[in-house]
Amino acid sequence: MTNDAMNSSTGFPVVVDYTSETDILQLFPHDSHLYSHRVTGEDWQFGDYYEPPFAIPESRSVQHLVILYTEVPEKMELEESTDGHRTYTQPKAGDVSIIPATMRQSACWNQPHRYIMLSLDPDGLARRSPDLAELNWGELLPHSVKPDPLIHGIGFALKNEFESNGLGGRLYVDSLISTLFIHLFQHYSAQAFSLPLDSYEHSKGLAHRELQQVVKYIHHNLAQNLSLVELAAVVHLSPSYFASQFKQSTGLAPHQYVIQTRVVRAKQLLLTSKLTIAEIAHSLGFAHQSHLNFHFKRTFGVTPKKFLQEQ
Repeated sequence: MTNDAMNSSTGFPVVVDYTSETDILQLFPHDSHLYSHRVTGEDWQFGDYYEPPFAIPESRSVQHLVILYTEVPEKMELEESTDGHRTYTQPKAGDVSIIPATMRQSACWNQPHRYIMLSLDPDGLARRSPDLAELNWGELLPHSVKPDPLIHGIGFALKNEFESNGLGGRLYVDSLISTLFIHLFQHYSAQAFSLPLDSYEHSKGLAHRELQQVVKYIHHNLAQNLSLVELAAVVHLSPSYFASQFKQSTGLAPHQYVIQTRVVRAKQLLLTSKLTIAEIAHSLGFAHQSHLNFHFKRTFGVTPKKFLQEQ
């Protein structure tokens, strides 16, 4: 890749796949570095980056990019160009930029700063919520350096989750990413639409038979790394609709219900089995014993070890 990031054979901006480390290293400065985590899911990637002053040459992204500024010096100045539209801003911590897939983009800044970047597969909404994807929402629109409290909250929730080595679990991450997809296409599309979530809220939740099916599946698969898509498939619903209906039925989000069920089962095993705490944690799908300790204490007020000592 040349300095102007133009394809030498065609003269067009190079297409960058942000899930490819090779592509990222070609586009960003060599002295920039990953600050803490880069985590990849089925239709998303999370990265926590630190960048010195630099200019990113023109390129096109395969994914939608959501950039959340987290640590920004007061005198930072940012120049962005998206499909030829140039903006000059002074970002603040908590500001968000949205760059739709395939749009020509370039940027330069004069101060080192830290940011979270989420790259999202444009087809992710269709997979996560087919009922919403059928609506005529149009294309995602660019959004330059403005605050969005919901995106800010999702970004930091994901950051905290990855820094805790998956304390909330796969279901929790799935729920956050699904919420982000829906929020983007509700508020930043060419034809902003009203999601049919109001009707979800006023419904009575899952049918009794459906709820029984899901609960039975959860209890039989506690050792597995359950996903929102997997649970929704049990009752043939889209993940977003399933999550809203499940919460209507139980008062808990799916990931909260799974964690609660695991903790209650852990208490039973502590009382009735000869398994070690580590073995119980593993058998119930906790990634680490420390995760069981955390959730057990939050539920019962004591750690598993202390609980055993009190028996």
